[in-house]
Amino acid sequence: MLPDKAHPAIKVPLQYHQDRLAGYFWRAALRIRNAAHHVVAARFADLIARSAVVFVSAMNGALATERILRGFLD
Repeated sequence: MLPDKAHPAIKVPLQYHQDRLAGYFWRAALRIRNAAHHVVAARFADLIARSAVVFVSAMNGALATERILRGFLD
């Protein structure tokens, strides 16, 4: 059975951490793109930016799946 409440040490919502991590990805991608003097570096920056979007989408999907499973298990 899954616990109803988060661990007491976790005081910040998970969505905040996801958004913050995605922000790190975006800033890194923009820095690489702005410093890029080559097409390969610009494409690498685009890959980093896309991976941030995929990561946040996957985390949101995992949270939604957990909520659905909680509904069935409770």
